[in-house]
Amino acid sequence: LDAAEVAGWFRSVVNVAFTTELGLECDAQSAFNLLYLYEPLLAEGEHYKPVGDSDERFHVHGGNDLVPTRLAQGLDGQIELGARLEALSGGEGAYTLTFRRGESRFDVTASHLVLAMPFTKLREVDLRVELPEAKRRAIAELTYGTNAKLMMGFASRPWRTAHDSNGVVVSDLPFQTSWEGSRLQPGDAGFLVAFTGGRVGEGLTRERSGEALQSFVSALDGVFPGVAEARDEHHATFHWPGFAWTKGSYACFGPGQFAAFHGAEAESVGRLFFAGEHTSDEFQGFMEGAAESGVRAANEVAVALGLAEIERPRVVDEGCAAAE
Repeated sequence: LDAAEVAGWFRSVVNVAFTTELGLECDAQSAFNLLYLYEPLLAEGEHYKPVGDSDERFHVHGGNDLVPTRLAQGLDGQIELGARLEALSGGEGAYTLTFRRGESRFDVTASHLVLAMPFTKLREVDLRVELPEAKRRAIAELTYGTNAKLMMGFASRPWRTAHDSNGVVVSDLPFQTSWEGSRLQPGDAGFLVAFTGGRVGEGLTRERSGEALQSFVSALDGVFPGVAEARDEHHATFHWPGFAWTKGSYACFGPGQFAAFHGAEAESVGRLFFAGEHTSDEFQGFMEGAAESGVRAANEVAVALGLAEIERPRVVDEGCAAAE
């Protein structure tokens, strides 16, 4: 973009789109991220989509947490909760994992191990195992987005009734990007999601959500007049950089990181396997990446145990997977 001297409003839109989609300011990202998500115009009359297809129509009734919760119900008695991994040691024969639960510590021994922790948390673990240099660098250095969401409730949906819009906005206004989170839901009330990244996302803490709410609604009212008048008292914030168990939203390659360790994130080491969106080449940053990498890691374990042959897991169409 610099070489092509791209500037003005188009450059601003691209900057905001990639800051929110990947999670970091553009100058903190690898230039390869642009190629990773860029989707060229394929036919005359098609609209430019700076970060490809995305579909926010579908939701899990009861919350996304129901997906792992319901899966866990089929593994009754095999899952222990409420313990934090502090150390990992061992090698080819067996691994020893040291956990903390409250004030006590305990060890677990395993012949095969899958680590599905985000690298922001895995780098806090005392890793006393042999790892290739690229793997250690990936764990220690892989950068994560600073996304945050502000969900804003409205008694009516003037963006639809008065402006015939689905609420999708990408702009240089304070809220950065927005979409309607209540599509296909009955009733007059609805809500808009402000999805932020980079410095804006980092600053959108719960303590500052009230101030941000006023600013965002005021800016949205300039896009969809009538929105401010329709706002009700409902709003909620989620700030991934401040969430203790992720310390970031999702993986976002920084300058030089593709060349330094791209591909090493998912590579197994002995009987040590890795899963999570940060290890997915197809769907990094998406829930589908977590699911796809889990299938891959499970298959790798099955192969190591002699229970299966190597098989690449099937992935769904990208258009169905793009949901933050």
